[in-house]
Amino acid sequence: MKKITIAYIVVIQMLYSLPALGQLILPVNKACDEQFINDMVSLKTIKPSNYYYYHYIASGGCQGVELSEDRFDRINKHFAKLGNLDAKWALGEGYKELVKNARLGSIAAKGKIVQANTVQETPHFSRDKDLDALQLSDEIKQRYVSEILELAEKGDIRALRTALVYYLWTPLSLSGSDTDAIKATNRLKNAQRLVKRFGDQYGWLKMLYKIWLLEAKDVAWCTQSFEGKQYTSGFEKDLETFSRPLLCSSVFDKKLYEQIRLMDEVSRIRDFKEQLVSLDANFTGNMQARLKKLKEWDKAANHIALLAYFNVPLAKEMLAFMLTSLPYEPNQNLAGFYWIDLDHEPSPLMRLISSVNGKNGYNINKKITEQVIPEILASEKHFGMSYLYQGRLDDYYKFTLKNVLPKGDLPTLYSFYLMFKFEDNTRAWAMIKALEQYDTNMANQLAADFTVSGLHQPDRLAVEKVMAEIKPYLPERSKAHYSQIDWRRDIKPYLLLQLSLRIEQGISNNQRIE
Repeated sequence: MKKITIAYIVVIQMLYSLPALGQLILPVNKACDEQFINDMVSLKTIKPSNYYYYHYIASGGCQGVELSEDRFDRINKHFAKLGNLDAKWALGEGYKELVKNARLGSIAAKGKIVQANTVQETPHFSRDKDLDALQLSDEIKQRYVSEILELAEKGDIRALRTALVYYLWTPLSLSGSDTDAIKATNRLKNAQRLVKRFGDQYGWLKMLYKIWLLEAKDVAWCTQSFEGKQYTSGFEKDLETFSRPLLCSSVFDKKLYEQIRLMDEVSRIRDFKEQLVSLDANFTGNMQARLKKLKEWDKAANHIALLAYFNVPLAKEMLAFMLTSLPYEPNQNLAGFYWIDLDHEPSPLMRLISSVNGKNGYNINKKITEQVIPEILASEKHFGMSYLYQGRLDDYYKFTLKNVLPKGDLPTLYSFYLMFKFEDNTRAWAMIKALEQYDTNMANQLAADFTVSGLHQPDRLAVEKVMAEIKPYLPERSKAHYSQIDWRRDIKPYLLLQLSLRIEQGISNNQRIE
């Protein structure tokens, strides 16, 4: 009988290690079950996966249970003996078997590997030296992402924190493509959905999201008053009363906040303008010089974040530009994308910044004069591209040929080449010949691409006919350039002009009221 019992236990333990049963959900809504709370002292549990519940309870996550640091060591040692990998890692053990355990079906190991995708310097539960030392390949890092994210959507306590960190802190490229913009939009939505669905049950989610918002320069949390508030758990109380002042200290200046709070609207706009006048985006020089400039820019961003909190015009646009366009480390593109808002009567500058980052901000059914910034060529260029998104190629060609190319935008010729490459190779070759007048290297690259694509040079007279058609719109050589929005040339002058106009308008309105 004893042998049968032992054999039965061995079989059960083997079954629990298999991937099929490893997929069983550990629901976060059971984190504060009374059976776990009552066992915190004696630790009689023998189920390794209960580690996540006990650890959260020890963090003060459940009502009536205070945070207790001395419990963690006991919990880690107890569950490490039971074979829980997270407990072993907390004790500095078990990293060498990480990939093997993931392959055998361990959710903990898979989650740890997913964390390797996040930015290296994320300070909150993403990367650690032992994980970096494994030098995991990109293929391995991506292997379990979808599985962990799916578990998080189902409310699995093992995956929630990892999923939120993945959504918010994995580096993101914003090259201007709509694919990148869709990724950014989805990651923000997914992160916010996790916090909304499970944040009340699992305080770590709210904490991590608040930390990320501070990195994105959203200071709303720091302005709140919690006097007389009833807290639902010790975790929440410690977060609001102890952690909040520490976390906010790097972003939020209480004295400056009070000064801006007491200002009228015109004074706030004037303060914003004063911040921009001396702001420089030149990050050249040695590492020390660049770091000094970055700190200055970051300090200015913290100031502008306060103005954005008080809804000062164009402050949110400035934050979006700063965070997506400048050399922040670690990657801050998603934080900049957070400020892009096309749902509430976007300004022409918001439309432009959104479009530059891949999210079309223009509506071809509305007046162009209400959307485009004439002083910034990229604004007209991206308005023209909105025709492409509607599949109106002829309208895109006509608008861009007449309004963008004459002002010197050479990438227009490249775009035309791609558009006509297989549809009208005569016109495509004409774009190459036109580009030769400005950039022979680029023209030669396109000519090589033309040949490699199996196309043959068209009739010379047909090409000359197209050249004659576009000649009136070709820019002077001195005006030709590869347009990108630039702080010194485009954004800064526009902002200073718009703020000056708003100051004058505000003063005029005040005088009429008086």
